[in-house]
Amino acid sequence: MVAHNMAIQPRAGSPISAERLAAQTTAWGLRLNHENTFLSWGRNAIISTVAGVALVQYRKAEGRPPLAAFGLLCMGGAYMLTGSLAYVLSAVFLRHAMRLNVRDLVWIGVQATWPVCVWGVSFMCMLDEEPDWLMDVLRLARLFLPSAMHDSLYLVDAEQWLAPIARLTEVVSAHEKSRLRMLEYHKWWHLIGARVFNLDSTPPVSGENTKALHSRLADLKASCAEIRELVKLAADSPDRSVSASEVVLALSRLVDLLNMVEVLLEGDIARLYDRPLWGRIAVVSSRTEKALADELDTVRYLRRRVISVPVMPKQSMLRRESGR
Repeated sequence: MVAHNMAIQPRAGSPISAERLAAQTTAWGLRLNHENTFLSWGRNAIISTVAGVALVQYRKAEGRPPLAAFGLLCMGGAYMLTGSLAYVLSAVFLRHAMRLNVRDLVWIGVQATWPVCVWGVSFMCMLDEEPDWLMDVLRLARLFLPSAMHDSLYLVDAEQWLAPIARLTEVVSAHEKSRLRMLEYHKWWHLIGARVFNLDSTPPVSGENTKALHSRLADLKASCAEIRELVKLAADSPDRSVSASEVVLALSRLVDLLNMVEVLLEGDIARLYDRPLWGRIAVVSSRTEKALADELDTVRYLRRRVISVPVMPKQSMLRRESGR
């Protein structure tokens, strides 16, 4: 206690009076309490946000909607906004007691604003909705980013990875065109057989129709064009890389399309010989089985190439692959 009293006593001959020194000490104590209160709000916000993100990952692994995680994330956002607002308002109301001038208030406003902005941008990135301006800034500075961050944000040597995928997508599209012609051929052959032998008029093909095949062909062409555009962007970039988020989005759509095509192909192959005599003749004469088997092999190989791209989420892809 004596040491404390000696510490706050003004030196002999100092122009600072004891009352003024006590007022300054009180003002700095208020400032420290003010800062600690703001940091407590920030810690609560970070704890709630981290818990919400962890629950999102847990629920996502189980395949269930993360409703509880959404509540925790909203709680984190409420803590962040409330703490920043209280930090500014209390500084304005107590500015005389804490001896704050205009420069101090401006600094407090900056300190209260940037955590909210960083939290909001981070929350958007967690929801896979990166702001365009942020990606533009990172793209301008990507040559100076650390290698770990650069490799997670961009696909290096994108042309080497994506060009074969685009070519294989064109091959699958060509197979689908052949299937469209094959479907028309089967309908024509079945019509002749039904009229000659006066048998069932149900076409001996799967549940697909020309409209569904045309729609899938359009989707394959759109995916191929999107990947070709990424290859062009990679060729024009100084480090031969493109945004990883754009690659994941394009390849994920392609994988979903390939999964659907694979299921339909497996069903068509299983139903090839489950048909009348003239349907079997049509299968043999048009080499349907070999064409479908070749397309199925191409689809599976293309999906493996997509999974091998470094930026693709491996765990979900491998679970889907192992479940087949």
